[in-house]
Amino acid sequence: MRLTIAILLGVLAAAVIFGGVLYDIALNARAWRIMWLLFDRKKKRDDPANWGVFSSDFLARTAWKEAFVSSFDGLRLRAICIPARAGGAWAILCHGYSGRSEEMSVFAERMRRLGYGVLMPDARGHGKSQGNYAGMGWKERRDVLRWAEFLHAEYRAGRIVLFGISMGAATVLMASGEDDFPEYVAAIVADSAYTSIRDEFAHVLRHRMHLPATPVLWCMEWVTRLRAGYSLLRDGSVLSQVAKARAPVLFLHGEADTFVPFAMCDMLYRQARCPKERFTVPGAGHVMSFSVDPKGYWTAVEGFLRKYAPPEHGTISRLSASKE
Repeated sequence: MRLTIAILLGVLAAAVIFGGVLYDIALNARAWRIMWLLFDRKKKRDDPANWGVFSSDFLARTAWKEAFVSSFDGLRLRAICIPARAGGAWAILCHGYSGRSEEMSVFAERMRRLGYGVLMPDARGHGKSQGNYAGMGWKERRDVLRWAEFLHAEYRAGRIVLFGISMGAATVLMASGEDDFPEYVAAIVADSAYTSIRDEFAHVLRHRMHLPATPVLWCMEWVTRLRAGYSLLRDGSVLSQVAKARAPVLFLHGEADTFVPFAMCDMLYRQARCPKERFTVPGAGHVMSFSVDPKGYWTAVEGFLRKYAPPEHGTISRLSASKE
């Protein structure tokens, strides 16, 4: 009997330790970079180490300032702010997992050229925002709505577009289903969103780390609940949230995405009951649609925004307009 108890306690201790290690690798904001060492580096198109293509010199030649808000749980959140005229339209650009606001500069440049004010938040635990974990969009859904409130109050934002990539896309879609989703958020653009935190972690565990998803996720579940305050298994269903969305959504996805499988885009699109559009790019890996087919990508974005959330003058300037 004692031996059985000792074995059970040993298994439990090992599970907790293992779960803690995986939590640190995947969600601890100070240790997330270790995760990429476990991936297959041959899959270059899905390798976030190559996401420097997102960056440009736009911020170096544009006047911007920092903005700060407090989250619902007391974190100081930071964003890069490029204002529009009072009462004008804004875009909140949400970066992906392990990213930071500056990496959205390519998207910021395009949105400014279209006539929008731009806000680029650092997600909690990323960049210069406080926090010691990644919420994978679940905690961040409330943060992005807090930023929308800030723009509406501080700059009298007339219309706001939520635009996210990868984890940022999951964030804005999770926000879309909140009961207090504001009417002044006029449209959502989601590039490469996953269907749920559980689904995405299970996919990465099986196909990138070659580990069985169910026991591993249960090990991580205990630690995540204790250290981050949310559930990997029960919270963070993008499918459930998008089913309640009222704002129009544009779904973007690369058809060769192996990090967030393309099939997840189909599932999300079918689940949405709001006005919706979709644009996909053959041969594009994770969040690479804008790079593989820039003309098609931005034409789809421009057409969608013209319909649902034009800037203050009511029309969108052509993409060929001169740079600022």
